[in-house]
Amino acid sequence: MHKEKKADSLSKENILPIKIAEVTATEFADFVEAVGSTFAYESAEITPNVTEVVEKINFRDGQLVKKGDVIVVLRYAEESAQLSAAKANLKEQEREIERLTGLVKSGAAAVSALDARNTQKQVAEQQILQFQAQISDRIIRAPFDGVLGLRNISAGSLVSPQNVITTIDDLSTMRVDFTVPEIYLGQISSGMEISAISQAYPEQVFKGKVTEIDTRVDPSSRAIRVRAEIPNERQLLKPGMLLYVEMALERGTSPSIPERSVLQTGERQFVYKVSKDFVQRTEIRLGRRKPGYVEVVSGLTLGDSVATSGLQDLDDGVSVQIDGVFEQPTEPTEIIDLESQLSQ
Repeated sequence: MHKEKKADSLSKENILPIKIAEVTATEFADFVEAVGSTFAYESAEITPNVTEVVEKINFRDGQLVKKGDVIVVLRYAEESAQLSAAKANLKEQEREIERLTGLVKSGAAAVSALDARNTQKQVAEQQILQFQAQISDRIIRAPFDGVLGLRNISAGSLVSPQNVITTIDDLSTMRVDFTVPEIYLGQISSGMEISAISQAYPEQVFKGKVTEIDTRVDPSSRAIRVRAEIPNERQLLKPGMLLYVEMALERGTSPSIPERSVLQTGERQFVYKVSKDFVQRTEIRLGRRKPGYVEVVSGLTLGDSVATSGLQDLDDGVSVQIDGVFEQPTEPTEIIDLESQLSQ
């Protein structure tokens, strides 16, 4: 009787306590990483159309402006005087036309005289448009909503079309161009989401979407250029910045297990599948990975359970006792390589 109790006690001592995890469906995705450069949604250099003296500057460095806001006024006193003269000439031609119209009806004037006045009226109208356009060229306005750059001129200076007054950028949305190997061409499309990180803001992840894919593949690099847009409400991103871009290609749901439950032997992977009160060494084939988890391509099905603790003490057919359920890993784990451990 005493011997039976002792044997039963020894058998219980040989039962190993383990934690288990169930094979569950998890979303996996293939990712492409690239490096890209940012540029503004709209960007322009503000230059004058004519050579003239700066009369007035209506902006400061870094100022937000709306489309049509006056930025710089160049001197246009001469054009203003010519415009006034053209308007006076137009009024004179209109008075003469009115007078000649009555005379032509009464036969006191020739029709040709009235026609000549109508022609002179049209010339006056064209002169008004011409002088108005010349004045408009001397009033420089913002071409779109944006942020002005540094001022490069001063009041009283003579500027020409070669002089850059300032720059303007629409920073509400940033564009980023990056290249993707041509093998992924069939997997990318407009509207796909991207994530980007800048060295200037290492803790900030910028989200965006692909808007355009180039029509040509670079024959030297066998890569295609992709353009994405990133909302930039806080204007953290500036043109010319370097971004590390990550783009998810194909997403799908597959069976997965914790990475720590996998044993590596050479190029083969194994797990200890839990069946009732014992474990069974089972070979599996792995696919994609994500932090803490791996995709199971074959060898297990949804609902199966695998051991996640005490793996070095387990063997095929060993009796076990379930001592808990695996919790989500706080840090990415690594697959245990049995060969390297045994050699140490």
